[in-house]
Amino acid sequence: MSKKNHTLSRREFISNAALIGASTTLGSGAILSSCTNEGSNKVKYTPLRPVSEYHVSDDLPDKAIDGKPLKAALIGCGSRGNGAALNFLEAANGLSVVACADIFKDRMDWCRSELKKNRNNEVSDANCFLGFDAYKKVCELPEVDLVLIATPTLFHAEQVKYAIENGKHVFCEKPAAIDAVGFRNFITAVKQAQSKNLCIVTGTQRHHDRGYIESYKKVQEGYIGRIISGNVYWNCSTRFSDGFRYGFGAEVGVSTGKLHARGPVGLAGLLIYKYLLIGNGHIVEDYAQRVKTFKHNKLNKEYPY
Repeated sequence: MSKKNHTLSRREFISNAALIGASTTLGSGAILSSCTNEGSNKVKYTPLRPVSEYHVSDDLPDKAIDGKPLKAALIGCGSRGNGAALNFLEAANGLSVVACADIFKDRMDWCRSELKKNRNNEVSDANCFLGFDAYKKVCELPEVDLVLIATPTLFHAEQVKYAIENGKHVFCEKPAAIDAVGFRNFITAVKQAQSKNLCIVTGTQRHHDRGYIESYKKVQEGYIGRIISGNVYWNCSTRFSDGFRYGFGAEVGVSTGKLHARGPVGLAGLLIYKYLLIGNGHIVEDYAQRVKTFKHNKLNKEYPY
């Protein structure tokens, strides 16, 4: 009779870790049970660091504790803005979105209808503003406690700064800025917020995601051993760098028989070769439709990548 092996292999852990990402929907307890060793012959793992150095919270409530009602203004009514507003409304009791700002009326109308449909949150016409200066108008509303900023990145620093100057707490989508000037403006806003006892929160939501935190804990507990290298993909498919786009005939990842959680592993994820794409006004569609074909040449010393 053969003895059953309860050891969790690295390959098995990676598969389980992908499942952990769905723990918010399926329940972390049920999924994490697949990452444990049942039975008497448990494997002892060597932790990478002590629990005191994990720097993650063990208390992740579904909602914030009850407090005074908070009213928010949404700046940027696209898909991300709508998502941020819905996340805000679900975060605690007594929350409401009372104002909106955007430059496109159709996006604002859509966002208002989504808030009404999903959370029964109505935003009055009087508190809806259009134009590039619309963000100033919502920041100046006395009833607004905080603003949710989900505009294109180049507007973030200036809008955060203006909100702080008007005494509002701020949630701002990442990244904070795209250039040195924007970065310095954002830092100035942070210092102003500190002096006014105001909060600025950025969209680092994965720091609070149960699935990510539990995966992190398992790694720190030594489930996959000492980490010697790694690749990080965040909510994206590596199709953007796949073999088909670069003229190799197909998505390179298909040949592995393994799919990344968000799509086939692309060329950059499988090979150590470096590629430099050179063009002059070329568009991807021509190559995707095989109207034109890539030419593959070795890089010379002029391109030392």
